[in-house]
Amino acid sequence: MSPLLLPTAPRRPTFAAVARLPGHALALVVAALLLPLVAVIALHLEGIDVFGQEDDALFAERANATGRVVTTATFTPRFLAPVVSVEFDFTDPTGEPRRGRSFATHAEAPGTGEAVVVEFTPADPTVARVRGTRRNPFEPALSRFVAFGVLPCLLILMLALRDHAHRRALLVGGREAPVEFLERTPAARRERWRYRFRDERGAFHAHVIAVPAGKSFAGRLRDDPGSVRVVHDPARPRRHRLVLASDFRA
Repeated sequence: MSPLLLPTAPRRPTFAAVARLPGHALALVVAALLLPLVAVIALHLEGIDVFGQEDDALFAERANATGRVVTTATFTPRFLAPVVSVEFDFTDPTGEPRRGRSFATHAEAPGTGEAVVVEFTPADPTVARVRGTRRNPFEPALSRFVAFGVLPCLLILMLALRDHAHRRALLVGGREAPVEFLERTPAARRERWRYRFRDERGAFHAHVIAVPAGKSFAGRLRDDPGSVRVVHDPARPRRHRLVLASDFRA
């Protein structure tokens, strides 16, 4: 068995090599983030504060005024019961005309033009609702789910981006070295390969990789193992990645 050569200096990877970095999980995370985020932004643009306080806490101190329903509209969120948007106007204690919106079910919603009791906070009369309705179209538990569902998705996205950046940095700045394949364990779905390589200090590092049998990379390992290289972090050789020699520009 011929001795392995020492690693060489970094070379520039091709675009195809960078594009092959794991990205399917990142795409799923982005989709999972965008769905609740788009919902929150859409509701915010409609004047609905998803992150706001629940009505019971917000209206602990409130004043009443007589108002009138200007218009109502019904919308049906996917997988949820229909919600009625009630737009109303009233005059606050200073004589300033105000307009607001609150939400209710069909059974609770007043009709257009109907006189209603408007509850508002004395500190900020713009925070108002028709008595018997709520300021948020969703139930409090669902509002918290929509609002705070964005935060863990954002954290997962940041971790995924960090992992992607580390993998790309390894590909760009790591040391390239030959690989010696010691043993192959064939299987119907995933093949196991045991291999080793030498770091810059001449020390050997042995590892095992499982490759889906149907992937082109598995075929390359079987048919042309000499075209497979390893790129590793010189400071931490255990951080490495198997690549193809063609992944780097000459």
